[in-house]
Amino acid sequence: MAAARLAARCAWPAAGVGWACLVMAGPAIEVARRDSPAEASAGADVTTRDQRAALRRDRFVVVDGVLSRAEALAANAACERRHESFKKTPQDDPSARTDRVTWIGGDDTSPALRLAIARLRSVASELDTDALGAGAWQGFDDDNVSRGHRRSRALGVPLAGQLARYGASGPRYAPHRDGSVLAFDPSFGAREVTAVLYLCGPAWDEPARSGDDGALVLYCGADAADDEGDSATAVHRVRPVGGRLVLFDSRTVLHEVRPHGRRDDRFALTLWLGGEHYPEFRCLRPYVS
Repeated sequence: MAAARLAARCAWPAAGVGWACLVMAGPAIEVARRDSPAEASAGADVTTRDQRAALRRDRFVVVDGVLSRAEALAANAACERRHESFKKTPQDDPSARTDRVTWIGGDDTSPALRLAIARLRSVASELDTDALGAGAWQGFDDDNVSRGHRRSRALGVPLAGQLARYGASGPRYAPHRDGSVLAFDPSFGAREVTAVLYLCGPAWDEPARSGDDGALVLYCGADAADDEGDSATAVHRVRPVGGRLVLFDSRTVLHEVRPHGRRDDRFALTLWLGGEHYPEFRCLRPYVS
C-alpha cells in the first residue's frame, strides 16, 4: 500500500521517466551549452586548407597571426586587468596543475576578448565544412570506425572558453590528455579538438634565454598507457606567442605546460571542440550558462 501511495503521489519517478531525466540531466546541460559549427562561425578565415589537412594528418598544427599584433596586445591588456577573476581549478595540485582560470564567452565585457573567443569558435565551422569533401567533421585519419562518429553532430562548440593564467612563480600543468572516448557513445560528450589561442604580451615575443620557457610540449604518438611521454614518436615545443593558435587531437595527444621565469604572465584561451549539439536543449541555457 505504501508503494502504491508513493506511486500515486510521484507518478513520474515511479514510471521511470523521472529517473531517466535525472540520469540525463548532466549530458543535457552539456549539450545545452554547445552550438553547432555553423552557428559558431564568425565569417573570418582562421585556418587554411593545408593547415586543416596537417591537423588531420599529424594530429596537431600551429597557426600564427590568428590575432593581429594590435588585437593580441588589446586582449593581453584585458587579461591583465582582471587578475581578481582567476580562480583555482578543481584539479589544482602542486604536483599536477597550478594555473588559475576564468571563463570567457561571447558576451564578455571586453571587445578584445570577445574577438578572441569568436575566432576560436570559428575553427569548428572550418573543420566541419572542409572534412575531405564529406561536408561534416570526420575525425582524425583512421579514427572513423574505431570512434563511431555520428558525423552530423560530433563537433559541438562550447559557448565559453577557459582563460588560464600562469604566473612567474612556477605554475605548470603536468602531462595529460584532454579527452577520452566514451564507451557508450564516442561522439556524445567527448572532446575532439583542443584549440588554444595565446594572449601573451610582448615579453613572450622572443625565446627565453635560460630556464623553462612556458612552452606547450606535445608528445605525439605516445602510447595510450603512457602518461609521461617516454614512448612519444615526436616531441614538439610550442612557444606561447601572442596571437598564435595551436590545434591538436584532444584524445590522443599527451601534452603539458612547462613553468616559466618571465616577468609577464602567460595567458592561454582554450576551447574544446566536440560533442553533440541539439537545439531542443536550448531552453536550459538560462539556467545553466
